[in-house]
Amino acid sequence: MTALDIVKIITLVVLSGFLVSLIVFLFKLIGLIGSVQDIVDNNKTDIDITIREIPLILRNVTGITDKADRLVTDLTPNIKGIASNVHGTLQSVDNVSGDVEGLVDYFTVNIVEATESVKNRVFKRSGFTGYFLDAFDTVRSFFG
Repeated sequence: MTALDIVKIITLVVLSGFLVSLIVFLFKLIGLIGSVQDIVDNNKTDIDITIREIPLILRNVTGITDKADRLVTDLTPNIKGIASNVHGTLQSVDNVSGDVEGLVDYFTVNIVEATESVKNRVFKRSGFTGYFLDAFDTVRSFFG
C-alpha cells in the first residue's frame, strides 16, 4: 500500500461520511416540510378566512386613521384657544401678584411709619408714663 492508496481510502471514508450526513439532513428536511404541510392543511380554513379579511381590516385601519386625522384637525383651533386662554390667565395672575406685592409694600411702609411714630411719642415724653398720659388726654378730649 502506497501513500496514494491511503489518501484515496481516507478521501473515500470522508466522502462516505459526508454522503451519509447529507442523506440524514435531507430526511430531516423532508420531515420538517411534512410537518409544515400538516400545519397548513389543518389550518387551511383559518388561513383562507384571514387572507380574505385582510383587505377589510386594512380598510378599517385606513378609515380609523382618516377619522383620527380629521379629529385632530378639527380640535386644533380649540387647542389653540385653550392655550391662549391659559396664557391670558397666567398674565392676569402675574398682574394680580404685582398688585398684591405693591399693596404689601404700601402696608409695610405704613406700619413701619406708625411704629416709628409710636416709638417717638413714647420716648419723647418721660418714657411710658408720657405715652399713657398722651393716650389718656386723647380719650378725654373725645368726651369733653
